Amino acid sequence: MKTKISSAFILLLVASATSNSAWAINHKYRAQLERSGCTELNAGVTCDIHKTRAQNAAHKPTEQQQLQALINRVEGMPLDIAYSRLLADGWKQSEDPSLFIKPGAGASLRVTREENIITKVAIQPNDGE
Repeated sequence: MKTKISSAFILLLVASATSNSAWAINHKYRAQLERSGCTELNAGVTCDIHKTRAQNAAHKPTEQQQLQALINRVEGMPLDIAYSRLLADGWKQSEDPSLFIKPGAGASLRVTREENIITKVAIQPNDGE
């Protein structure tokens, strides 16, 4: 009985040690994120992991670049996830379900979808802004 318990414990220990490594990010990549001030979400999109935190802060992306990065993230996504991202970023769905408006953005987003996937997001300048 004691042998079975110790064998099961060793098996459990080995299984947990090997499964945790799949969740961890590379130590070098983590160091680059810390040095650059980037996060996993904005690295390579609006933040360069090869620059320092100060360099990234000095070269903040323009509103147009941020908008394009959002569009790149949303296109090709399932509808519910894409809409959640847009809403989380401050966009509000208008009476037209394919149109999103953000106060102060100076533009609106027209979403095209096929079935349950966002296929295209177009920027439409707002009149009078």
